[in-house]
Amino acid sequence: MGVRHDFAIVACENFILATRDVGYAGPAEAIGELIDNSIQAHATTIRVLIEDHVTGNGNGVVVSVLDNGCGMKAQALRTALQFGGTERFNDRSGQGRFGMGLPSSSLSQARRLEIYTWTKYGETMYSYLDVDEVAEGRMGEIPAPQKVELPDWARRHSGRMGTLVVWRKCDRLANIANSGAENHLRGRIGRMFRYFIWNGVQIFLNGTLVAPIDPLFFRRDTPLSGARIYGNPLTYKFRLPGNRKETSTIRVRFSELPIADWHNMAVADKRRWGIVKGAGVSLVRCSAGAHGTTSVIANLRMASDADCFGALICTLPRANAISPGNLTDGAD
Repeated sequence: MGVRHDFAIVACENFILATRDVGYAGPAEAIGELIDNSIQAHATTIRVLIEDHVTGNGNGVVVSVLDNGCGMKAQALRTALQFGGTERFNDRSGQGRFGMGLPSSSLSQARRLEIYTWTKYGETMYSYLDVDEVAEGRMGEIPAPQKVELPDWARRHSGRMGTLVVWRKCDRLANIANSGAENHLRGRIGRMFRYFIWNGVQIFLNGTLVAPIDPLFFRRDTPLSGARIYGNPLTYKFRLPGNRKETSTIRVRFSELPIADWHNMAVADKRRWGIVKGAGVSLVRCSAGAHGTTSVIANLRMASDADCFGALICTLPRANAISPGNLTDGAD
């Protein structure tokens, strides 16, 4: 009798392991995916909690993200745990588009993803996705949701509706609970979601409210400011992929950093705020009030290590799939 071969399109046991190394640079980006999901669910309060039960290998770390969004019914919960499972497929209103973000981001940092969700207070549904169970052939589909109680800390902060995402067996987060990593994560969240915070969304990290970070250091309602607008904004037109007749506008503005005022700032603080070692490109889509907005921030360096200028590039709603080849002739 010959050996039976499985010719399924996806070899689940290998796929689940391979996806752990795709698409996420670190915990800030992965946790950011969860926060974006909460915002798409119309949450106004999001709480990130990082606990470390000290095992030395990261497996004692538990990361939880609780929101007061709209929650999910049982079928939607089960779908959310699938790769490619989403009720918002190809929806450009958020950062996600194809339903890969929740499981991909979570399993890039942890080996077990759990979701608690409720659309009516006191009626919580639960399901999970476990890397080891899939890799060992013990899990072939997302388990049917079960009615459960919320963990104590989440119940104290839960609203009428909401969702709690929990990462367990965090084998890639051994150092995330130390104070340096927490401060770094706080800064990254404050920068990535600054527009939402400015528009009223509250994000807490380990019980402390996250402040918005302006990478151009222009807005006065941020922990560090003092830059001034440099020159006039530039605008460019882009043709949209798939529809060459339709265009979207990109606006570029610059700020000049106060070098003299910040000259004596400690190097560690300059790095903390991204003044030095912060040059590059930062993409932020879907700023509040302009879904689909992309922002590109670039620091222009002089001969010394002091950054003198910042540039902010914003696109209008429909230009979140653009490339230089779509640029039309000239600028306004």
